[in-house]
Amino acid sequence: MTNEEQNSGITFGQRYGYALGEFGFTFILMFLAYYMLYFLTDIAMIPADTAALVYSICQWVEVITILIIGVVIDKVRMKRNRYSPWLIIGSAVSTVGIFISFTKMPISNYAVYGVVFIISYTLCYTGYNAMWIGYRSLLGVLGKSSDDRLRLATATAQMSTFSALLFSYLGTKILIKLIDVKNIYGLFSLALGVIMILCMFIVKKIVNPYDKPLELIPAEADGEHKKNEKMSIGETVKGYLSCLTKPMVLTIFAVGFRTSISTTISTLMIYYMTYVIGSTAGLSYYMILNTAASLLATFLVPLIHKKMEKLLMWRLSAVGNIVTLLCTYFFAKTTLSFMILLAVNQIFLSIGGSMITVFISDVADYNDKVRHIDAHAFSFSFGALSLNLAQIIGSIVASYGLVIIGYNAADPHPEQYADGISFILTIATSICVLIALIFYHFYDLTEDRMKEIEKM
Repeated sequence: MTNEEQNSGITFGQRYGYALGEFGFTFILMFLAYYMLYFLTDIAMIPADTAALVYSICQWVEVITILIIGVVIDKVRMKRNRYSPWLIIGSAVSTVGIFISFTKMPISNYAVYGVVFIISYTLCYTGYNAMWIGYRSLLGVLGKSSDDRLRLATATAQMSTFSALLFSYLGTKILIKLIDVKNIYGLFSLALGVIMILCMFIVKKIVNPYDKPLELIPAEADGEHKKNEKMSIGETVKGYLSCLTKPMVLTIFAVGFRTSISTTISTLMIYYMTYVIGSTAGLSYYMILNTAASLLATFLVPLIHKKMEKLLMWRLSAVGNIVTLLCTYFFAKTTLSFMILLAVNQIFLSIGGSMITVFISDVADYNDKVRHIDAHAFSFSFGALSLNLAQIIGSIVASYGLVIIGYNAADPHPEQYADGISFILTIATSICVLIALIFYHFYDLTEDRMKEIEKM
């Protein structure tokens, strides 16, 4: 046993066994991030303005479904385990939804196609959010302290990076090589869903002994817990909305604006490779380099954390994002320099990203022990809004950015979009990070304060 394990309440096996779930669903996230909008515009051949609307609505679908699922998980009483059953239920439903979404349908009317896609995507993300909230809620079950949660979060970030590396190397090559296979996007998404389900089965086996059934109903903001009694709809809504404390609101917007750059960059990258560089073959190399940068960041986080507390790490890495994005726009004159600068940007982004679930878990503890709001699953739902908000902001910047520059997939002279795509990919994203820094300037759940809260 290592010194780290002796000082921790969790073992190496528990950390990376739990992190296997992240390995499984990262394939789905990578696929959606890099190919969803491209599938709508260049495979389904939906006009850019219609595709932008469909893409944006899908992001709102994620927000609505995650709030509903948060309520469901807090209210539904499972017989043996509280959270782990949702890993299997959610991943199975999500797999069905994503397969339908990426199966090219013989529908000629663009509006009808868009509606059908939104419906199937709703099914996909309802399942995904059920799995995600159950999975993230287990972070607090395994990690009893903020330090343990950071160790778990670091392990999940590492496994996510390994998954992304595999997707970067194999995923893009499979899609390029089998592009002529009928319904390749649908079949590929189905395969990714099956991988996610298998990983969640393993995670469930690992966490089951620790995931005890518990009946919890959100408490009122005044601290009076209400257990095992019926509440009116108004009381229930009030109880859940009380989770929106100051630290929660700041986390939602700070993480949302900063993480949005990942959505914007990944969405536009295939367009950049196609219309600026002139070949999608470079996408695989970009993804591999970016993933390697993310992997490096996961090993840097524990080392940096020994020197500074996580809130300062988050703020300084955000400044690093702004600097590298501006340098990319003004100084990246070659494909190599472009990829290197964005890889450095990814290191900073991953350092901040590795702490997102820790911040959300800290806020959930703050809500529970300081504000006496006993609704962890719903707190994670609100915390997940930061990631949903990131996708909304990122998709708006990317999709409507394409509309503003007049993008048209059928244009015989696509090189005219190069400058516009570069501007959106760098300057617009750096502005989003700056907004995030302003929000988190007012966040005050430092590590010292969390240690005091943990003793309450």
